[in-house]
Amino acid sequence: WSDEVSFLKWILTAIDSLSLTLILIMCAIIAVGMMNTMWIAVRERTREIGTLRAVGMGRQSVLILFMTEAVMLGLIAGMIGTAASFALAHGLNLLEIRIPSRAMQTILLNDTLSFNVTWFDCLFTAIAFGVFAGLTSFLPALKAARLPPITAIQITE
Repeated sequence: WSDEVSFLKWILTAIDSLSLTLILIMCAIIAVGMMNTMWIAVRERTREIGTLRAVGMGRQSVLILFMTEAVMLGLIAGMIGTAASFALAHGLNLLEIRIPSRAMQTILLNDTLSFNVTWFDCLFTAIAFGVFAGLTSFLPALKAARLPPITAIQITE
């Protein structure tokens, strides 16, 4: 039976590899978008950062402030996205969409399209997205923390 299933194992490995590739591409796009958003936030809030630093806020506090903002944005976006995907997957499961191709039915081992999404998967994805957002915002947050108060206050728009 292992000889008969070896082709299916190869197909599943190929699908897993393709999924991983797509996930990595999406992570790169998200990282660029998140970093760009945080660079813009630092640029637009330069005067506020200077004021905070001038009244005694330390560099570490500014870094934590921006990192917390990024993590919260990532968590909220992750929760909204995973909740929407969870609802969509369960809605499609309720429709019981039939798979017309016998070959596809053989590969999927089912005659209807079905998605298996759990709350744990959604929670893990949302938390992972929050951590990822925090990591990608580290460099802009570090730049904000290193701004000298006098230079930041004097910048004109």
